[in-house]
Amino acid sequence: MTDGTTRVLTWEEDARIELRNLGGEIVIEASAAGLKTLAGSASLVLERCDDE
Repeated sequence: MTDGTTRVLTWEEDARIELRNLGGEIVIEASAAGLKTLAGSASLVLERCDDE
């Protein structure tokens, strides 16, 4: 993103995104709708984690 650029996100219904900083690693937890919103706003590689 460059200076003077505005980015507008369109959020999916029921979207939830949570970020945690674990020192050398950033963890993103999100609902399916949150992942769709996030993926639609940037070029990301998303990995599903079902360890909980």
